[in-house]
This record gives sequence, structure tokens and C-alpha cells, in this order.
Amino acid sequence: MSKKGTQGKKKKAEEEEKEIDLEANLVHAKVLGIVMRTGARGQVTQVKVSIPDPTGNKPRILYRNVAGPVKKGDFLCLLESEREARRLR
Repeated sequence: MSKKGTQGKKKKAEEEEKEIDLEANLVHAKVLGIVMRTGARGQVTQVKVSIPDPTGNKPRILYRNVAGPVKKGDFLCLLESEREARRLR
């Protein structure tokens, strides 16, 4: 009976550690503009975002695909900031 109680606590502790790791890797990006809507039914919006450079140099500009409502000036939390969406024609 006590084993089940400790297993639940261990699982919760592991989940909390994963959440902390995810938060440490988040990158905040500001939406500079909306490029276009894409997807089979227009459910994805391609936006131009600015990611501040940690060294203080000029910010990086990327194109990202966003699902859901987004407008100019919004902030996005990106799990990874290396990949860039293909520009659509």
C-alpha cells in the first residue's frame, strides 16, 4: 500500500522536473507581421517573428507557422528557435 503512494509521488516529481526543463528552454518571440494564411483550409498562419539575441546584438528574424489566432505585436513561446518555416509563394 505504501509502494503505490511513493510511486505516485515519484511520478509527480518527474513530471515537475520535465516542466522546469521545458520552461528553461522556452524562447520568447515577438510577432512583427503576418505573412499569409496557409494549410488546406487556411488554419495555419505564417508570421515573421523577432527573437532577441542573448549577447545583445541585433535580434534574429524568423518565419514561423502558427496554429490559432495571432496578430501583430503578440508574443509567442517557442520550444525551439533554430528551425524556420519555408516561405510560401
